[in-house]
Amino acid sequence: GLLALPLIHFKKTSINILNYDEHAEKSNSFKIFNKFHEDKNKIYFHSKVENKFLEEKFYENFAFNSSDNYITFQIRNSEFYSDINYLNRNSSTDSYLDAINYLAELNYKIIMLNSYSSLSHLVSEKFRKQIFKFENYKNTSSNQSLELFIRKNSNFFICCNFGPKNVAQMLNVPSLITNCFPYHALFGYGNLDISIPKIIYKNNVQVSLKEIINSNFYLGQNLKENSDITFKENSNEDILN
Repeated sequence: GLLALPLIHFKKTSINILNYDEHAEKSNSFKIFNKFHEDKNKIYFHSKVENKFLEEKFYENFAFNSSDNYITFQIRNSEFYSDINYLNRNSSTDSYLDAINYLAELNYKIIMLNSYSSLSHLVSEKFRKQIFKFENYKNTSSNQSLELFIRKNSNFFICCNFGPKNVAQMLNVPSLITNCFPYHALFGYGNLDISIPKIIYKNNVQVSLKEIINSNFYLGQNLKENSDITFKENSNEDILN
């Protein structure tokens, strides 16, 4: 191992680590996205019978059709993950309130795949009937299929950087990726994806994009124990804009 170690520093004897990232053009996830894009989303995970069943289950859960205009919402927070090692990837729920009210005012229905209990009661009363709850606590194949069906048929997805975001992007669902960290996740698959990064400060001075891309900040160095580093989340106005 020690003898081979120098070989990783030469282009002819190594592969760039970024090629293993899920956002790299040669990755399997990118291939799935391109397949969807080329076939105009006409790839089917389920048979016609299963699809009919999921359409019915969708209506049972939400009392509207999967062909109606709706968005999905899911963020990485302490409710979603209990891990303490990557807290800088989490988001606060209340900063999404203005955007949710705005979308409801535009007559979008909003399916919350988490954070329903912490956000729904804060939404304007006249819009609460447009907020719907779906939380996948039961690890059954039918429930997982329904979650995939919900995500795939939504107009777009509001999220941050975690696994569900990758699934939505692979399915060619336009995604608004908020509070994005690490920065390599800023670069999505589709032309309609929009990313807003967390702002990083070092000794109370904002770190420049150039410094981030040319340092360990870019690939997600775990910074929770570094007292010189702080993060600023996107504001209500950032996300609304």
